[in-house]
Amino acid sequence: MAKVNLIGVQPVEFTDNNGKEISGLKLHISYQDDSTYGYVADSKFVTTDACKKLSISEDDLVPLIGQVVDLELNPKGKLVGIKPA
Repeated sequence: MAKVNLIGVQPVEFTDNNGKEISGLKLHISYQDDSTYGYVADSKFVTTDACKKLSISEDDLVPLIGQVVDLELNPKGKLVGIKPA
């Protein structure tokens, strides 16, 4: 698990190149990195289907903005868990 600062939660809806509707949440995060002075800013996208599988919602995440959270990523870098640190 990686400890990161959750700095924003952004609902996202778009149509991909094949015409498929995609929706989910973009989690804006920051964390310290040995090769960087200060913090690195990054984001992770989680589809609505993945949110349902993980039992997380926008309402669960918004109160965590500004806090340190534990992100669990699979080997491909996809979010598989999030909880308060």
